[in-house]
Amino acid sequence: MTTSTETDKRPRTWTKLWVALGILAVVILLLPTICSYVIVPGIIQSEINDSVEGTVSVSGTSFSWFGSQEIDSITITSTDQDTDLKLAVQVHRSLLGLIFNWANLGTIDVTIQGKGKLFADGSTSFNTLQKPSTSENAPSSSSSSGGLPSGLNVDLKLSIPSFELEVVDQKTSLNIDQLTADAAVSAGGPVNLKLDTTVKANGSSGTVNAEFVLENGTTSEGRLQLADATLKGSIKAKGLELPAGGQWVQISEVDLSANSTSLSKGT
Repeated sequence: MTTSTETDKRPRTWTKLWVALGILAVVILLLPTICSYVIVPGIIQSEINDSVEGTVSVSGTSFSWFGSQEIDSITITSTDQDTDLKLAVQVHRSLLGLIFNWANLGTIDVTIQGKGKLFADGSTSFNTLQKPSTSENAPSSSSSSGGLPSGLNVDLKLSIPSFELEVVDQKTSLNIDQLTADAAVSAGGPVNLKLDTTVKANGSSGTVNAEFVLENGTTSEGRLQLADATLKGSIKAKGLELPAGGQWVQISEVDLSANSTSLSKGT
């Protein structure tokens, strides 16, 4: 025979269970937001700090089960404040979509801005941002063949609104303005590359435009197959003036095209 005390306990037990499940559901739904503000910025900052000289700051991270993934700002500044690099990334795929098909990265927008110095030997101050490699952080050799992840599909869009290099020996600057580049990559499919930019230096302003298509370069599993690959495209430059060996080299106009039917044979 069931007593009234036992009967009263059952509703309370189910109530506690539903409350616990509700709290768990809320925590799962809010997990990307919690990671955005509490966990991920520190992890990214720590990982970059291990490999660069200078200060690193990360802000504006935003992750979502159903929306895009964003990092508004990763800023790296040299200790002398002469060199800095700012990066923003947006992945137009939901976390759920990436979990169930991580190889399909969709569209990724990358925005880069920065300033630094260009030296007479062609090196830049950005080289000083990288810590010297040690036996602990040196990349290990791998015997695996090169290629792309199986099933990879990504459209990488790069934007550089402004990038300034101080030409040290000439006491002037070289500016890359409004650079846009698009790389659509698909394992087993064509690779499409396109780039447009304006280069300002020594009082002149020039343009660079390039477009290439690589076909049959990889298998659907991502393995390289250059024997059957073909490359078609062109690169055009006009009105450029670039520093070289302490002097300025003027490039009035360049128009090059490529139409190779077999990269392995160089034809």
